[in-house]
Amino acid sequence: MSTPTPSGHKTELGRKGMVQWTAQWDATNVTNFVGEKVLNIDDVGSDYTNPRYAIEHIEWASNATIGASVYFDCLAEGGDVLEIVDGATSGEIDFSSFPSGAAVDGDRLGNNLVIDTFNAADGDKIALTITYRVKGTRAAQ
Repeated sequence: MSTPTPSGHKTELGRKGMVQWTAQWDATNVTNFVGEKVLNIDDVGSDYTNPRYAIEHIEWASNATIGASVYFDCLAEGGDVLEIVDGATSGEIDFSSFPSGAAVDGDRLGNNLVIDTFNAADGDKIALTITYRVKGTRAAQ
């Protein structure tokens, strides 16, 4: 058994961006994700020194049998940005009311936004739409 191959589309304009990420399980791939990258800090490239992601908004949808945790891989366990529990099918979280205007890693470490899933089964699907900002110092051109 293996994990499904997630599909994604990422759009960026300056420091702001949006990613749409989807995974669909079937009978041949019902293994859960562990640390699957949704946003990879290596994609920022050399435009910034010490880059990190600041999450502004997340919308998600899934069927009721799968659960997931979305988190920065540099944070201690339990530092989830989003927890999707079994039985929940959709929702959104807006971090604009946070003092920083976004969910960021407090240690200012380079971070990947990753997902772990649990209870994956044939027919399960999960979709994320995430808006974010890239934070860091603009590299000299």
